[in-house]
Amino acid sequence: MTYDEHEHHLAEKRIRKQLRANNVCAKECGGGGHCLFFSVADQLNKFFPESNGGEEVTFIRLRDNVHSWIKEKFTAEHLVLMLSYGERNKYDRLGTKTDQQIYDLWMHDVKYGDAWGNDLIISVISNLLNIPILVWMGEKKVPGEPDWPCIDYLPDNWDRTRTGKFLAIANVSNRHFYSVYPRYGIPEYRTEYPLNM
Repeated sequence: MTYDEHEHHLAEKRIRKQLRANNVCAKECGGGGHCLFFSVADQLNKFFPESNGGEEVTFIRLRDNVHSWIKEKFTAEHLVLMLSYGERNKYDRLGTKTDQQIYDLWMHDVKYGDAWGNDLIISVISNLLNIPILVWMGEKKVPGEPDWPCIDYLPDNWDRTRTGKFLAIANVSNRHFYSVYPRYGIPEYRTEYPLNM
Protein backbone atom coordinates (compact mmCIF):
# COMPACT_ATOMS: atom_id res chain seq x y z
CA MET A 1 0.00 0.00 0.00
CA THR A 2 1.45 3.38 -1.02
CA TYR A 3 1.47 6.40 1.29
CA ASP A 4 -1.33 7.97 -0.73
CA GLU A 5 -3.48 4.81 -0.51
CA HIS A 6 -2.75 4.58 3.22
CA GLU A 7 -3.84 8.21 3.79
CA HIS A 8 -7.01 7.60 1.77
CA HIS A 9 -7.74 4.45 3.80
CA LEU A 10 -7.32 6.41 7.07
CA ALA A 11 -9.58 9.20 5.76
CA GLU A 12 -12.15 6.58 4.80
CA LYS A 13 -12.13 5.20 8.35
CA ARG A 14 -12.39 8.71 9.85
CA ILE A 15 -15.39 9.70 7.76
CA ARG A 16 -17.26 6.47 8.44
CA LYS A 17 -16.69 6.94 12.18
CA GLN A 18 -17.84 10.56 11.94
CA LEU A 19 -20.97 9.59 10.02
CA ARG A 20 -21.83 6.83 12.52
CA ALA A 21 -21.48 9.34 15.38
CA ASN A 22 -24.07 11.54 13.61
CA ASN A 23 -26.51 8.69 12.87
CA VAL A 24 -25.86 8.67 9.14
CA CYS A 25 -23.99 6.31 6.83
CA ALA A 26 -22.26 6.42 3.46
CA LYS A 27 -23.64 4.70 0.39
CA GLU A 28 -21.27 3.84 -2.45
CA CYS A 29 -22.84 4.99 -5.72
CA GLY A 30 -20.12 4.56 -8.32
CA GLY A 31 -16.79 5.95 -9.41
CA GLY A 32 -14.75 6.25 -12.54
CA GLY A 33 -14.43 10.03 -12.16
CA HIS A 34 -18.21 10.42 -11.82
CA CYS A 35 -18.64 9.77 -8.06
CA LEU A 36 -19.90 13.28 -7.23
CA PHE A 37 -22.50 13.07 -10.00
CA PHE A 38 -23.53 9.52 -9.03
CA SER A 39 -23.90 10.59 -5.38
CA VAL A 40 -25.96 13.71 -6.15
CA ALA A 41 -28.16 11.76 -8.60
CA ASP A 42 -28.71 9.12 -5.90
CA GLN A 43 -29.76 11.83 -3.40
CA LEU A 44 -32.13 13.41 -5.93
CA ASN A 45 -33.74 10.08 -6.80
CA LYS A 46 -34.16 9.09 -3.13
CA PHE A 47 -35.16 12.38 -1.48
CA PHE A 48 -36.34 14.57 -4.40
CA PRO A 49 -38.13 12.19 -6.81
CA GLU A 50 -40.19 15.13 -8.09
CA SER A 51 -37.05 17.03 -9.17
CA ASN A 52 -37.03 15.46 -12.62
CA GLY A 53 -40.72 15.04 -13.24
CA GLY A 54 -40.65 11.61 -11.63
CA GLU A 55 -37.98 10.31 -14.02
CA GLU A 56 -34.75 8.90 -12.65
CA VAL A 57 -31.88 11.40 -12.59
CA THR A 58 -28.74 9.93 -14.14
CA PHE A 59 -25.16 11.07 -13.67
CA ILE A 60 -24.97 11.71 -17.43
CA ARG A 61 -27.98 14.03 -17.40
CA LEU A 62 -26.65 15.80 -14.30
CA ARG A 63 -23.22 16.31 -15.93
CA ASP A 64 -24.89 17.68 -19.04
CA ASN A 65 -27.04 20.09 -16.99
CA VAL A 66 -23.98 21.30 -15.04
CA HIS A 67 -22.14 21.86 -18.32
CA SER A 68 -25.05 23.85 -19.76
CA TRP A 69 -25.46 25.94 -16.60
CA ILE A 70 -21.74 26.85 -16.49
CA LYS A 71 -21.74 27.69 -20.19
CA GLU A 72 -24.71 30.03 -19.67
CA LYS A 73 -23.41 31.73 -16.50
CA PHE A 74 -19.60 32.00 -16.78
CA THR A 75 -17.27 33.62 -19.26
CA ALA A 76 -13.88 32.01 -19.86
CA GLU A 77 -12.11 34.76 -17.90
CA HIS A 78 -14.47 34.38 -14.94
CA LEU A 79 -14.29 30.58 -14.83
CA VAL A 80 -10.51 30.35 -15.15
CA LEU A 81 -10.15 32.62 -12.10
CA MET A 82 -12.25 30.15 -10.07
CA LEU A 83 -10.26 27.05 -11.03
CA SER A 84 -7.64 25.87 -8.57
CA TYR A 85 -3.96 26.11 -9.48
CA GLY A 86 -3.87 22.34 -9.97
CA GLU A 87 -6.83 22.41 -12.35
CA ARG A 88 -5.38 25.28 -14.40
CA ASN A 89 -2.02 23.54 -14.47
CA LYS A 90 -3.66 20.33 -15.75
CA TYR A 91 -4.69 22.19 -18.91
CA ASP A 92 -1.78 24.60 -19.24
CA ARG A 93 1.46 23.20 -17.83
CA LEU A 94 3.60 25.63 -19.82
CA GLY A 95 1.46 28.69 -19.20
CA THR A 96 0.92 29.32 -22.92
CA LYS A 97 -2.82 28.77 -23.30
CA THR A 98 -5.41 31.55 -23.30
CA ASP A 99 -8.28 31.64 -20.81
CA GLN A 100 -10.61 30.60 -23.63
CA GLN A 101 -8.49 27.53 -24.46
CA ILE A 102 -8.39 26.45 -20.79
CA TYR A 103 -12.15 27.07 -20.51
CA ASP A 104 -12.86 24.98 -23.63
CA LEU A 105 -10.71 22.08 -22.40
CA TRP A 106 -12.22 22.14 -18.90
CA MET A 107 -15.78 22.41 -20.23
CA HIS A 108 -15.17 19.42 -22.48
CA ASP A 109 -14.04 17.45 -19.43
CA VAL A 110 -17.07 18.57 -17.39
CA LYS A 111 -19.41 17.30 -20.10
CA TYR A 112 -17.61 14.08 -20.99
CA GLY A 113 -16.30 12.90 -17.64
CA ASP A 114 -12.67 13.88 -17.09
CA ALA A 115 -13.46 16.74 -14.66
CA TRP A 116 -13.76 15.33 -11.16
CA GLY A 117 -16.06 16.81 -8.56
CA ASN A 118 -14.70 19.85 -6.74
CA ASP A 119 -15.90 22.91 -4.81
CA LEU A 120 -16.80 24.76 -7.98
CA ILE A 121 -18.92 21.91 -9.36
CA ILE A 122 -20.66 21.36 -6.00
CA SER A 123 -21.49 25.07 -5.87
CA VAL A 124 -22.80 24.94 -9.46
CA ILE A 125 -25.00 21.91 -8.64
CA SER A 126 -26.39 23.70 -5.57
CA ASN A 127 -27.26 26.75 -7.68
CA LEU A 128 -28.56 24.70 -10.62
CA LEU A 129 -30.96 22.78 -8.35
CA ASN A 130 -31.54 25.64 -5.89
CA ILE A 131 -30.92 23.15 -3.07
CA PRO A 132 -28.35 23.35 -0.24
CA ILE A 133 -25.71 20.61 -0.29
CA LEU A 134 -24.15 19.41 2.95
CA VAL A 135 -20.73 17.81 2.42
CA TRP A 136 -19.28 15.65 5.18
CA MET A 137 -15.51 16.01 5.00
CA GLY A 138 -14.02 13.52 7.48
CA GLU A 139 -10.81 15.52 7.78
CA LYS A 140 -8.40 15.18 10.67
CA LYS A 141 -9.03 17.47 13.60
CA VAL A 142 -6.25 20.04 13.79
CA PRO A 143 -5.01 20.45 17.40
CA GLY A 144 -6.29 23.73 18.84
CA GLU A 145 -8.73 24.30 15.97
CA PRO A 146 -12.50 23.64 16.02
CA ASP A 147 -13.64 20.47 14.30
CA TRP A 148 -15.54 21.25 11.07
CA PRO A 149 -17.04 17.95 9.99
CA CYS A 150 -19.26 19.53 7.30
CA ILE A 151 -19.26 22.26 4.71
CA ASP A 152 -22.55 23.59 3.39
CA TYR A 153 -22.95 24.89 -0.12
CA LEU A 154 -25.90 27.21 -0.50
CA PRO A 155 -27.48 28.54 -3.69
CA ASP A 156 -26.45 32.17 -4.24
CA ASN A 157 -29.99 33.41 -3.60
CA TRP A 158 -30.54 31.27 -0.48
CA ASP A 159 -31.88 33.05 2.59
CA ARG A 160 -29.96 31.60 5.54
CA THR A 161 -33.04 31.90 7.75
CA ARG A 162 -34.99 29.65 5.38
CA THR A 163 -35.42 25.96 6.05
CA GLY A 164 -35.89 23.26 3.47
CA LYS A 165 -34.62 19.92 2.24
CA PHE A 166 -30.96 19.48 1.38
CA LEU A 167 -28.66 16.97 -0.29
CA ALA A 168 -26.05 15.20 1.85
CA ILE A 169 -22.86 13.70 0.46
CA ALA A 170 -19.49 12.72 1.91
CA ASN A 171 -16.07 13.58 0.46
CA VAL A 172 -13.08 11.43 1.35
CA SER A 173 -9.66 13.07 0.83
CA ASN A 174 -10.99 15.11 -2.10
CA ARG A 175 -10.84 11.85 -4.05
CA HIS A 176 -14.21 10.12 -3.67
CA PHE A 177 -17.82 11.04 -2.92
CA TYR A 178 -20.59 9.00 -1.30
CA SER A 179 -24.31 9.58 -0.90
CA VAL A 180 -25.24 10.04 2.79
CA TYR A 181 -28.32 8.37 4.29
CA PRO A 182 -29.88 8.18 7.73
CA ARG A 183 -28.98 5.00 9.55
CA TYR A 184 -31.99 2.69 9.61
CA GLY A 185 -34.16 3.07 12.67
CA ILE A 186 -32.95 6.62 13.44
CA PRO A 187 -36.11 8.74 13.19
CA GLU A 188 -34.46 12.00 14.27
CA TYR A 189 -32.40 12.34 11.08
CA ARG A 190 -32.85 15.91 9.87
CA THR A 191 -33.82 16.38 6.26
CA GLU A 192 -34.39 20.11 6.67
CA TYR A 193 -31.78 22.82 6.34
CA PRO A 194 -30.31 24.29 8.49
CA LEU A 195 -28.90 21.51 10.59
CA ASN A 196 -28.17 22.44 14.18
CA MET A 197 -24.63 21.13 14.48
